[in-house]
Amino acid sequence: MLADSGSDNRGVSNTVGIILLFGMVLTGATLVFLVGGMALDATERQSEMRSAEMSMQEVRSDLSSLAARGEGSTRLSVGGSDDGSIRTDGSMSFTIRGQTKAGTTRACTTDLTLSSLRHDDGDGQHVAYQAGGVWRMSEDGESTTIVSPPALSYRTEEINGVEYRTFDFDVANLTGSVDTDGETTASVNQTRSQERRKQITDEMFCRDDDEGDLRQIRSLTIVVRNSTYYDAWGRYLRDRMGDAGSVTVYDNRTVVASDIPLGRQVNGSTPRLASDDLLIAVNDTAGAETSHKLRFDVSEDAEGDTLESVNITYNDDETDLSRLAGKGSGARGHTNPDQTKVHRADGDVVDLKKHLESYEVDTDDGTIEFQFDESVELYSNDTVTVEYGSQTRNGKDGKVTNPGSPGQYNVTATLNGDDDSRRTGTLSIGDVNDGIPGNGTDSDDDGVPDHADRCPDTEGDGRYGCGVVSEDEDANALRVNSSSATLELVGTQVAEERIVNESVAERQPLDVMFVLDRSGSMRGSCSIENVEGSWQEVSADSFDWAHADSTEYVVPRGKLVRIETWGGTNYYTPGSVISHPIIGDIAAIDVELSCSGSDPDNRRVDATRSFVGALNASAGDRAGVVEFNSDSKLLSGLTDDLDDVNDSATGAADGGTDMGSGLYEAVDQFDDDAGNERVAVLLSDGRNDGPGNLNKRTRRAAEEAAENNVTVYTIGLGSGADEDLLTDVADETGGEYYYVDDDSELEEQFEAIAGNVTRNRVRQVEHKAVEASVKIGGSSYPLNLSAGNSRVDPNDTASAINDPTTSDPVAFDISGVTPGSLLSFNATSVDCTNSTASGTPADNLNATHDGETYDHTSCTGTADGRIDSTTNATNDHEIYTDGDDLPTLDTAWWQPGIEAVLDTSDEDLYSGDEFTLDDSQAVVVVELDGNGDHTDYAVFLYDADAGDRGGYGDPDEDESTDGTNRYVIDITPTQVEVGDEE
Repeated sequence: MLADSGSDNRGVSNTVGIILLFGMVLTGATLVFLVGGMALDATERQSEMRSAEMSMQEVRSDLSSLAARGEGSTRLSVGGSDDGSIRTDGSMSFTIRGQTKAGTTRACTTDLTLSSLRHDDGDGQHVAYQAGGVWRMSEDGESTTIVSPPALSYRTEEINGVEYRTFDFDVANLTGSVDTDGETTASVNQTRSQERRKQITDEMFCRDDDEGDLRQIRSLTIVVRNSTYYDAWGRYLRDRMGDAGSVTVYDNRTVVASDIPLGRQVNGSTPRLASDDLLIAVNDTAGAETSHKLRFDVSEDAEGDTLESVNITYNDDETDLSRLAGKGSGARGHTNPDQTKVHRADGDVVDLKKHLESYEVDTDDGTIEFQFDESVELYSNDTVTVEYGSQTRNGKDGKVTNPGSPGQYNVTATLNGDDDSRRTGTLSIGDVNDGIPGNGTDSDDDGVPDHADRCPDTEGDGRYGCGVVSEDEDANALRVNSSSATLELVGTQVAEERIVNESVAERQPLDVMFVLDRSGSMRGSCSIENVEGSWQEVSADSFDWAHADSTEYVVPRGKLVRIETWGGTNYYTPGSVISHPIIGDIAAIDVELSCSGSDPDNRRVDATRSFVGALNASAGDRAGVVEFNSDSKLLSGLTDDLDDVNDSATGAADGGTDMGSGLYEAVDQFDDDAGNERVAVLLSDGRNDGPGNLNKRTRRAAEEAAENNVTVYTIGLGSGADEDLLTDVADETGGEYYYVDDDSELEEQFEAIAGNVTRNRVRQVEHKAVEASVKIGGSSYPLNLSAGNSRVDPNDTASAINDPTTSDPVAFDISGVTPGSLLSFNATSVDCTNSTASGTPADNLNATHDGETYDHTSCTGTADGRIDSTTNATNDHEIYTDGDDLPTLDTAWWQPGIEAVLDTSDEDLYSGDEFTLDDSQAVVVVELDGNGDHTDYAVFLYDADAGDRGGYGDPDEDESTDGTNRYVIDITPTQVEVGDEE
């Protein structure tokens, strides 16, 4: 019993063990699956964010280039509509402190709204473009990091031997929305950008009031408020500013970067507002009578104290305080209330004007003590500022007299009489001649003083000492530094070699039947796997079919049709035939499919219409259309309504091939009583493939055609065509057989047959209509030949500028240009609907080629749409200045070389293989490559007027501050509108 019992227990143990083993394996597999899935999901999210970072950095690069151009547009790729968005995201303020011409210290502030272009992953992470930088939010949403820095520059520069601290910030403000496909257009609003830049400049230099604008810049404070990326901004500003100023990040999403030195450095290396400049002389010239300003940083030792007193001591006995003394104890008139404040670290300001009770001056000890009412509480990182020796009132106020020699002088300041709140520092005094750079000097002798010379290494005759005309390579445009110029259209070479059929009034009227192959091989197979877009529900009666009658519908080119029935869903590609009536729900979508057939794009239909265009209904010509596959289908009997004939050709493609059925149907259409000459054009890409001897049937149809005086011209399309059969049909009827390699040759071959039939086939060089305009500073000016030798008019319309009978250039006057504007050209070639022989062609055009005679013709009517259009956004807009090589162009036999076109100008524009241009000249060649086998082009000459210099007074005398400030601080906003116009 024990043995049996033990045996049974062992069996149970084995079973339980197996179950436990399976359980452990299943549990482990589940854990592996879950953990692996989580890891895979995390990996996919990180991959998506890395891809988004790369995409956003491309956006950053594109917007940077767009802002540098200051005009135009660019395409952006920012992800789908659910992922990308534009939003307002905080603000920045810039407070610039400096000195007016009268010696008064002022603080001027301008504000910028921050916008961001964001890509969200849906799980809390996002990447964004803001202020020229790329930023990333962490997955937990608790912190942000910087991927690429904003377009901010703070550096030390040497200008005419003097070192300056300079600040530049280019910021794009984005408005609009991201389009649904994630591909969107960003366009500069140049007018708004210019208005905003002027506003910011006026605000940051205090030009918008009567109290005097800033002439010499001292320091800068930057405050970032409510940006999603405020913490990353704080780290970036700390790193970027280094030891200059102080940067504090607050929990209320505020970053303050204060006391950043700007402007001229004194004594070689020490900035005017270095960290040890405790006192600032508003006019820092040695011996000047001015006011002084204390900047006192409150430490933790004074946290929670109230402001009782401030004591200032001049330790070197070089500063004269006698004009402050004796003005009456308790008077406040010697302080500047606008600069006597407590500046909180979070950006708030407390005005101390009402809290100042008195001050005492001791000229023997060189001390000043200010007494306050003890009602203003202090916090660490506050800054107390007190300016005294004010010159803002009636001129009788007390003043401070600076030391008589330049240098740095030791000073001490004590807060509330507490030695723990004592600061030591310096007062920097400069020499009268080491202030603004240049002082009117002109180092390169170009007539522009150094302080205004933007091209110090160039003896330029243009604005700001630069060349009158230069190339901006980033914008692919001319940078013009003169307000007036002459623009010359030197010449154009835009044409196409064509064979045109002209009708002859005396010939016999024609009856022409087109017999077109509609077998399935014409379309072949089409891939619809990657079709994208929105399906639109349609009805059979309202849809624009290629053909519709009581038996069938034919799907038009460019459409894919879907029909859903209870039995399933079927798709029909262009050329597919759908039986009438249609049962089921119909939907359609726009497509561009790749199909394998002989003529998937229905060029046989276009060729037929081209042939019909050579007929003349008023002269009695008629036409009709038959299509065939395994059977024939009459689409149009013989009629003089040629528009109806053109509309009848369907481009259908399905089924087999029976040429005889189509030819029999065509022959049956000819009317014995009409008396017209009878012609049939038979097109096929294959061989008869139905039951019975179809070749024999086709030959019998040809015999019947011959018996009825029908001449049949046959065309074999591609290598699958039955050339023997088609040749026999043509020979039987007195026609001709033609072979074409592919569908691109069909139209030319149909036209050739039309020419033979109408007996007037003419070779032409057809000169296309070309419309051009010049874009200057964001405004477009159409070039109208009738307005030649007068000023271009933005309200004019462009006229055709391509006439083969003339070789004379046309000039236009340009005036009122803002120096520094960008200039470029736009040219558009337009096809002709009709053309007229131009008579004797110009001397540089040949009239014969390969034994054939050609007429040179001009458009007498233009078609809708364009052949090609070129702007400076493409490499087909090429700029050439002095010394550049002449371009190498692929010219047709009838086109002269670029040299012959340049020779038509009154100017000597080249020598040998190089351009020989003045500094005020540039040649622009705009290529139009719509015909593919040669280069069409137009040539323009821009000849600017030199000597447009403007006034550049010494910045110490001139009212303008551009020469003194813009090289120290420059904030450039660009207003960018995002989104495609409908």
